[in-house]
Amino acid sequence: MPFRLTCAIVVLLLGLCLVVVAVWRLFFHPLRSIPGPRLAAVTSLYRIYYEVILGGEFLSKVIQLHDTYGAQPLTPNLVLKLTFTQAPSYVSLQTK
Repeated sequence: MPFRLTCAIVVLLLGLCLVVVAVWRLFFHPLRSIPGPRLAAVTSLYRIYYEVILGGEFLSKVIQLHDTYGAQPLTPNLVLKLTFTQAPSYVSLQTK
């Protein structure tokens, strides 16, 4: 098999894997109903942008997200991770 064709197949399969993971995280994951930026639910690039490009502004962005989404005590801030504004939120999430 020619090298170019092999590389094209590998790139195509990696792209397909990324799409499948994004669809899973947005539509089928147990945390999909938690409000927040969808990009943060799909990829870590959201946090990297605020930490690296904007020079460590992620914490202030998390506080802004909690203000934006109002009554919800948690928001997805990174793939499969949550942030809380109140300690009892974690306890109530664990009991459900």
